[in-house]
Amino acid sequence: MVINSIKGPWLIGGSGRSGKTTLVNLIDKSNNSIFGFPLELLINVYDNEYVPNFRKNKNQLCNEYINRTRYMDVERKIKKSLLDLIKSKENKKKFLKIPEYITNSIQLIDWIMSVYTQDMNCDTWAAFDLHPEFKYEKYSSFIDNLNLLVMIRDPREVIAEIIYWRGEPFSQKHRKRKFYHSLISWCLSIKITTKLIKRYPEKVQTIFFNNLVNRKKNEQNKLDTYFKIDSSLTNRTYNNIYYSYDQTEGHLLPSGGRSQLLDKYELDMINKICIPLLNELGYVTDKEKSNIGEQMQYSLVEKIIIVLVNFNNYNFMRSLNEFIFFPNKSIKRKYENLKNIIRKKYLFS
Repeated sequence: MVINSIKGPWLIGGSGRSGKTTLVNLIDKSNNSIFGFPLELLINVYDNEYVPNFRKNKNQLCNEYINRTRYMDVERKIKKSLLDLIKSKENKKKFLKIPEYITNSIQLIDWIMSVYTQDMNCDTWAAFDLHPEFKYEKYSSFIDNLNLLVMIRDPREVIAEIIYWRGEPFSQKHRKRKFYHSLISWCLSIKITTKLIKRYPEKVQTIFFNNLVNRKKNEQNKLDTYFKIDSSLTNRTYNNIYYSYDQTEGHLLPSGGRSQLLDKYELDMINKICIPLLNELGYVTDKEKSNIGEQMQYSLVEKIIIVLVNFNNYNFMRSLNEFIFFPNKSIKRKYENLKNIIRKKYLFS
């Protein structure tokens, strides 16, 4: 569903390696009144952080946010903060006067982005984050006219790139964990997005990354409608994309060659579980050639995954997915959050 006129800021969401950063950069380069924020928004991070006596300490939190550095490139070599992007000292001072109505981190980030947007002579902003779709309903209750655009990419490409990002996995065991975790994460994102589209058809949109690569007019028309992104810019950008998938030759590697990064078992599982979810949103991709008939037989692992991704509480299942496949990382994160709560109790007292 393409809307002719959309007002308000944009959250760009979706799975990792789906083209969120690229889209924000395209928005910023285009002839529109939307500022494309080049850094990760981190709204999920700050929403989860505990801040005692928020009204009293929001200036300290604001200072922490605008000074926090984030990577700007895939190679993770360039780091900048929001303040690094602002040259005028006078404009930097604007962040010292936080309005009284701001009572939580979500409103604070929206206000910071609005101040920065005015500094860039734009009317509104667009920013990316990892899976903000899971909390869109909460965020939209505090940010006026908040839109959500979820970037969706062929799961065979997303999962392969996540597994092989920054080199091949250290072990087969680690690879399998990455595969299952990434597959479930992709599915949960599609499930919550489908649900949101039905509830908020005028505020929640999707873009299929592969349709842009394949020069599909409908997807280009969406970019033009929402952000006034010219097709010539799109065509130059979505060309020779790493990890793009071909059934015969496999995935395009950064080296320029191609290789089959996923085995037959993994491809068959993606065909069974992921592709039908993609079809529900009206997107079609070529299925991997296999011996799967119309009456597909599901393995025990596949049945468990299907149960997980169809459980109605998607946020809970996302946390459970993290704990099942990366328990040490999940426990460490909770421990760090607890330490952060204690630290901030003293810092903000």
